[in-house]
Amino acid sequence: MKILAIAIPGIGNTLLAVPMLKELRRHFPKARIDLLVGLHSSAEIMKGCPYTDNIYLINKKFEKDFFKNLSTLMKLRKEGYDISITTIPAQQPHYNLLAAFVGAKKRITHDYKNNLVFLQNYKMPLKICHDVEQNLSLLRPLGLNTNRKQQLELWLSNEEERFAADFIKNFKEKNLIGMHLGTSVERGMLGKRWPLERFAELADKLMAGEKTRILVFLGPEDKPLEKITQLVKYKGKLTLVKDLNIRKVASIISRCKLFISNDSGLMHIAVACKVPTMGIFVSTDYRRTAPYAKQAIALRKGETYTIFRQSIERLAGMKNKQGK
Repeated sequence: MKILAIAIPGIGNTLLAVPMLKELRRHFPKARIDLLVGLHSSAEIMKGCPYTDNIYLINKKFEKDFFKNLSTLMKLRKEGYDISITTIPAQQPHYNLLAAFVGAKKRITHDYKNNLVFLQNYKMPLKICHDVEQNLSLLRPLGLNTNRKQQLELWLSNEEERFAADFIKNFKEKNLIGMHLGTSVERGMLGKRWPLERFAELADKLMAGEKTRILVFLGPEDKPLEKITQLVKYKGKLTLVKDLNIRKVASIISRCKLFISNDSGLMHIAVACKVPTMGIFVSTDYRRTAPYAKQAIALRKGETYTIFRQSIERLAGMKNKQGK
């Protein structure tokens, strides 16, 4: 049996599919299970995953690497997959075109509103629940109905563990608290960010303790957020973590006592590393992407899921509480 899981959007979305991949491997130990992602960082973060056999990468901005992407899809089409599973969120029409092109006999997705979903032949209803559970529901057409306790996972190498140990070894403070101030800058994602000034205020309160250092994690598009060094009082106890690949970033996050973040891929990396996590939800649907662990909390003001276009209701074409 050959199975292809399709998880295109981002790092966090890919990590939220790990419990589904684990269940596939548990029930089909001899199957070939491949994963198709849309970001280089997503492919990197899944290295070492024991539940997949191969990881394939296309550029989710398909037209930018059109011929390379087409070549990859042609290769996947020739594999003759028995099953493809397109994970949440996949509301954009080209995700369904992609699955149809690969041409698995059984093509499973969720039942989105108006997005060529008819091109897939098994459509599971979207429910008001976390994306981890939404992804697990995609296994029901395969006769699997699991209620097992689930968690996110990430697999660091010994070399990556040593890198993190070397990175923090000269800090005299023992309590390392990570902060991620940024988000993707695509398609309105800037609206997910908690104000920089509020992060600075919180950082100063935490750094007032003698044993606490703040590690601020910045991505390649987050340079303007370096301004936090000008806003805090305890500048000597704040370290910027930048210009590192995603796996080195994950290794440093794994050494934190607490991670505070906007709704982002790094938030889910912290959860996967078993770090207590506080997710701040300004505009996105916390019911879908809250940090998925007992030692985590989602902070929000009001029902943020009515603000952002990717709420469960909007994906499924349902009316929300306010009838919008």
